[in-house]
Amino acid sequence: QTHSLPELLQFEGILRNLPQGVAVVDRELRIRWCNERLPALLGHTPAIGSHFLEAFGAPEIVGPAFSPFETDGEFGCATTFNTGEKTY
Repeated sequence: QTHSLPELLQFEGILRNLPQGVAVVDRELRIRWCNERLPALLGHTPAIGSHFLEAFGAPEIVGPAFSPFETDGEFGCATTFNTGEKTY
């Protein structure tokens, strides 16, 4: 199910304080919002409008899916990718 950015940001207080890095992306996987934890994990602040995977420095996709946004109908990340020494 897709939601508009204003709908998702109704929960901004919850999303902002999660210990995980959170990004809201559009259909083209462009970052529209992120919480403060994501830049801490990345080591830099991703630009709003930048492609999600570019924010991670063109990571190596480990799998099993080609993209973390490919799912089998379940909610959540479906793959793993590496950026240098970090794994997401």
